[in-house]
Amino acid sequence: MHCILLGVCKSLLNIWLSPTSRGKDFFLGGKAKDIDVILGKARPPSELTRLPGQLSKLSVWKASQYRSWLLYFGIPVLKDMLPSKYWLHAVLLSSSLHVLLSKSITEEALLVVEQRLSDFVALQEEFYGLERCTMNVHMLCHIGGHVRNFGPLWTHSAFEFESANCKLTS
Repeated sequence: MHCILLGVCKSLLNIWLSPTSRGKDFFLGGKAKDIDVILGKARPPSELTRLPGQLSKLSVWKASQYRSWLLYFGIPVLKDMLPSKYWLHAVLLSSSLHVLLSKSITEEALLVVEQRLSDFVALQEEFYGLERCTMNVHMLCHIGGHVRNFGPLWTHSAFEFESANCKLTS
């Protein structure tokens, strides 16, 4: 989970928002305030423990905020803001994570996820350059096998343990 959220998802948001991306067709820096307004109006389900914050405060987002962004908010918010090829690239990651967090995953569904993630990794280099193909992006190639061996991602997520840390320290 942290590879996807604090690695790949965070990296994508930073690429889209970075001033160094100004002039590229995926640059969202000029739309960040519009995105913040949309996020501010969102009424999420009660099971979400943390909402994504303002994009201007991305540097202090927690993994659970990236999870909320990737699973629930990012795809609908970006639908009309990113050119379709970049939006569809993000959909590959989001839809894969939805399956990987399912209560149970069939072999057929896992094969579809593995193909989506393989496509995601290949397009990452094409769209953003080799320097954006980090170890976290590469690890997406191996998540299917990990889930095949150990079960859905939620079965070995650190989120539950991390949320208990505040109880240990108080």
